[in-house]
Amino acid sequence: MFFIIGMVIGLPFLIQAQNAVDALRYSQMYFGSTARSNALGGAMGALGADFGALSINPASVAVYRKSEFTLSPLLGFNQTASIPSDGSSYTDFQYDFRLANGGLVGVFPTGNESGWISTNIGIGYNVLNQFDQRTSVRILDANSSLLDDFVYDANQNNWAYLWNEVALLSDVIFFDSNAGVYSHDFINSEYGQSIRRTITEKGSNGEYVFSLGANYNNELFLGANLGIQSLRYESTLIHNESNIPDNYFGLSQFTHTEEIDTRGTGVNLKVGAIYTPVYWIRLGASVHSPVFYSLRESYSGIMAASSDSLGDLSGSNSGQFDYEVITPPRLILSTAFVLGRNALVSFDYEMVNYSFARLRSDTYMFDIENEGIQAMYRNTRNLRLGAEYRISAVSLRGGAFYYESPFAEGEINAGSDMLGYSFGFGINNSSYFLDFSYTNRFNQSEYVLYQQPLNIATIESTQHQLLFTLGFRF
Repeated sequence: MFFIIGMVIGLPFLIQAQNAVDALRYSQMYFGSTARSNALGGAMGALGADFGALSINPASVAVYRKSEFTLSPLLGFNQTASIPSDGSSYTDFQYDFRLANGGLVGVFPTGNESGWISTNIGIGYNVLNQFDQRTSVRILDANSSLLDDFVYDANQNNWAYLWNEVALLSDVIFFDSNAGVYSHDFINSEYGQSIRRTITEKGSNGEYVFSLGANYNNELFLGANLGIQSLRYESTLIHNESNIPDNYFGLSQFTHTEEIDTRGTGVNLKVGAIYTPVYWIRLGASVHSPVFYSLRESYSGIMAASSDSLGDLSGSNSGQFDYEVITPPRLILSTAFVLGRNALVSFDYEMVNYSFARLRSDTYMFDIENEGIQAMYRNTRNLRLGAEYRISAVSLRGGAFYYESPFAEGEINAGSDMLGYSFGFGINNSSYFLDFSYTNRFNQSEYVLYQQPLNIATIESTQHQLLFTLGFRF
């Protein structure tokens, strides 16, 4: 998965188990689950007749002239390079293999040569986001510690299940009765320890599509979707500090581990239209309602440490929580130009206001978190463009895209936009087709290891995707 989603741009794993980080992660979507839509940069809103386009503009289903079945496996290679404050760099990576698309479209002609020509139905699955990524940060001579964060929050009476509570249970932080505050061993010595943090993320967000469309006179195409989203997100954070200099209490190393497993489903509606005023122009528009997710999150935190005076120390905490996420709505405007009989170019303009996302629960108010969402995020404008040129039965394709950072001005990653390009080819036959695409996405952002004092690492994330689509027409 791309860093802007799986890791969340520039934010650590925060105090609360559910927060603005989750709202953003589950709200971001990247369209292009078939090889053709991927090769065209996801700019499919005015083209249609591609199952990946059904999740962009439901009117795409009405453009089909023949019934069709598609299947699209995906291979991803996601690489991250971290550069912490001490200047040392570390590269990590993770592979991702999954089914990106499987769909069936049925075309039912009315028998009319004009007017309402056909009614089309589409049923299938499109992946909307992938979370698979592994990021590692290394600091060789630290001048602060994660325990500083734990102690600061404890002294603010801000206790968290996965953070300072497990640190207190394991005696890595403690209450100093003489000073009347919580403390840790580094306060009585110098820093200089080695820090290693690894975050491994897995999972995806996909949409089961139930689409209905109608073709009017081969000029106006209308469609609507019922989308059932299936979400799974797993994260394991391992933070280790070792080679700790000698101090009064003799703490030599500690490892803090957080595990989060979130699963659930969501539902939303989409409506769209494609209009062809003349042969060489196609105009598209679609509106996506918010996705209403019902999620269950299981979490655990473990602290294990070694001390010369106290021996091995450990503490743990775990639980689960049911909550809801409401994502922001979307508006997508599209244009395509057909150039002669062999070429086309297409453009998509997408607007999403991430400050409209909300967290809900029957047992917790989420007032503070939702206020944070409104202050932290903003309205974004995303651009996608693609081009295709056909030579006999072979089509050559290319695309590019730009996704604006969802963070508001003044936030640490307000300028952390995502850029990418894609290319591919297809072999088209009257009864079957084969498509292939390659996609490259890049983002640079700031990742906060902890905030008291502020410790930031720059993360450069690159996602490579190979997508293959096999389709049959009948």
